[in-house]
Amino acid sequence: MPSLSFSAEASPKDPAFRVPEPKIGRITRIEIDNASTNGAITIFVRDRFVPTPSLKSPNPVETTETRKVITVPQDQHKELDDLSLPIYGDCWISASRDDNDVSITIDYELE
Repeated sequence: MPSLSFSAEASPKDPAFRVPEPKIGRITRIEIDNASTNGAITIFVRDRFVPTPSLKSPNPVETTETRKVITVPQDQHKELDDLSLPIYGDCWISASRDDNDVSITIDYELE
């Protein structure tokens, strides 16, 4: 199972990971360590993808779904285990501010 670690960024330049078609990604664990002196921080997990065409929507457009929002107080650590957050396209992890003292680790799998 792949694992990624990075610092908090408000506007990341690249997705945390990409899910190749026809696979589905699942975030299974998120760990956030807010060692910052700048107060609480909010982390956003977003999925940017193009839905599968259907009779109702034969030409779907790219959409972004927020899968999880997590707020961690200053000098706190939060770990969410046993998750199953679906990711269909590009997984973007962003924060309410840039902060090198906030570390984020995610574990995910591809099905």
